[in-house]
Amino acid sequence: MHEELKANQECLHEEISAYIDDCISDKTIEVETAQSTEKNKDRLEQRICYKAPNLDWLESKSEWSGLKTAFAIHRKIFTKTGQSEETSYYITSLDLPAKNLLEIVREHWKIESMHWFLDVVFSEDDCRILNANGQKTLNIFRKFSFAMHKKHVSGLKQKTKPSLKKSMFKALISENHLLEIIGVRL
Repeated sequence: MHEELKANQECLHEEISAYIDDCISDKTIEVETAQSTEKNKDRLEQRICYKAPNLDWLESKSEWSGLKTAFAIHRKIFTKTGQSEETSYYITSLDLPAKNLLEIVREHWKIESMHWFLDVVFSEDDCRILNANGQKTLNIFRKFSFAMHKKHVSGLKQKTKPSLKKSMFKALISENHLLEIIGVRL
């Protein structure tokens, strides 16, 4: 179990972020780190995980059942239009190396991005079907469609690939494109 610290935990967020930032800047404190770099299209993202040395100092630690680790993920994103940086802070009941914490957060964001896609592109949150089986069935079809389009777009040989949203729209207006996505060769 891990949780990103946000504004709804303002005091804990401030304490953890200040502690980790101080540990990073104090060269006498050993902070475990792990790094990854990922390139997608015209975007390069570098991630560094900083694992806090310990949480013995945290007075509110007992309020968080099983809390063992705090860590930060610093992201640098490079695109054609510029560079941006952000740092997110997390707490977890797991005591894992920084490398594993970095991987867990990345996998979590892959799931979050799929849910964002389902909501934005398919308007899943606006679905007014009341029947539980109907909701489950539509959810399966949405995820299947998402997976098929993602596989199709990632398998294209062209240098500049269309977005998933564009591919889905094209499938709505072109029967040939739809058949290509589901693997029917004409």
